[in-house]
Amino acid sequence: MLPYIKLGDSYVSSYIFMAIVAFFLSTIVVVLLSKSRKISVFDAISLSFVATFCGILTAKLQHLAGCVINGEAIWTAQFWKDRSITAGFVWYGGVLGALLSVVIYARIRKILLKRATDLMVPFALTFDGIARFGCLFAGCCYGKESTWGFDYNGTIRLPWPLFESVLCFIILVQFLVWKPERKHPGILLPLYLLTYSFGRFILEYFRGDDSRGFFLFFSTSQWIALLIVTIMILFIIRVIKPQRRDNFGVKGL
Repeated sequence: MLPYIKLGDSYVSSYIFMAIVAFFLSTIVVVLLSKSRKISVFDAISLSFVATFCGILTAKLQHLAGCVINGEAIWTAQFWKDRSITAGFVWYGGVLGALLSVVIYARIRKILLKRATDLMVPFALTFDGIARFGCLFAGCCYGKESTWGFDYNGTIRLPWPLFESVLCFIILVQFLVWKPERKHPGILLPLYLLTYSFGRFILEYFRGDDSRGFFLFFSTSQWIALLIVTIMILFIIRVIKPQRRDNFGVKGL
């Protein structure tokens, strides 16, 4: 683990450092894609800032909500001493906050929502794929004990954050090569939520930290993933099926 990175005479949290790197690289991605989405560079950069801020805020809030449910006293000084304010975030909470911020921004700026989400999905995948290296360095998320992997406080464990990074980059490359938004504008968001949630459900079996909570057979993240996968499959079928009927001249019969 590498919880801190030395920059000159100072030490910076590797988690925060990688989050900053992820933000700048993800913003570059959306700027490069903004023209194809018919969104100005100003709005692309603004969306990046707004989505990142709101995503981090709601990711932290969901983490704190989970702590309260588990009976932890989040209002005590000891809680914040044990858990830094810069650690402890929930991905699903972050996505919800980022998505709401994009919807509000698009409405205020009169941007077609489909274009905005098609632009911000690559941002989210790039950000998550890079930021997970911060989790790896900080040791806040780790995999199960194994004969290979990384040393987490004297125990060899699977590099779980790297698995999620690979998942994000695979989805990102597929979207950039396949470009499904050309035929179906706005489809990137449901496809992103579907593919990521499906992959996350599987990756949870390789995770070793138990702080994320369990209910019956699955972790909290797996239950959320199952719900999202179900909703997104139904949504995609509803969106694509009428367009297929149009192609065959069935509509209106």
